[in-house]
Amino acid sequence: MTARLKAVAANAPSETAKPAFPELARDDVFMIGTRRLWLRWPRLDDADAIARFSGDARVAVTTGTWPVGCDADYASARIAKVRAGNAAGTGFAFIVARRDSWGEPIGMMGFNVLGSTDGLVAVGGYHLDPAHWGQGYASEALASIVGMIRLLTRIDTLRADVMPHNVASQRVLEKNGFVPTGSATTTTEARGTFNLVRYERVLRPVRVSR
Repeated sequence: MTARLKAVAANAPSETAKPAFPELARDDVFMIGTRRLWLRWPRLDDADAIARFSGDARVAVTTGTWPVGCDADYASARIAKVRAGNAAGTGFAFIVARRDSWGEPIGMMGFNVLGSTDGLVAVGGYHLDPAHWGQGYASEALASIVGMIRLLTRIDTLRADVMPHNVASQRVLEKNGFVPTGSATTTTEARGTFNLVRYERVLRPVRVSR
């Protein structure tokens, strides 16, 4: 992947979301390994690093949810929310780190469960430190998370919303089997109201009752 990787817009889990991830994944010792990366739960001592790259203008304006120049206190609050979702089994979100320096975050990626009448849906997002764009890390991490979700859960569909100009992230999604299914509009405190392109990947066809 040679294009710059930016961010898929984040989505909060539904207040009525039911646990979809097993006990195995609800402990902060749970990690996913790839050829070059470790994906692990975020920790409060990651806050400074996360604030630095998440608040970078090149990243923040594309995530739609992280404010430009955010501080460690803001990142700590987001980390606490991610950890709570993971522990409840409604979230499956991780720090992305290189294997040779697994304690140093270079990105964040994950999915949250939503309630849906069309089967079990999880909505995802990711962003990466600009210093590590263009090396295929986002595609590698996403492939591992999608594979683990298929293995561990009965989630039917994965969804990600991306800004129309963010071609690099669209390519990451398409490389991992996501297809564009339409458009969406969202409103966040950091960016106001903006348009998105919706991507989905069906893991299991929805079963229709007869």
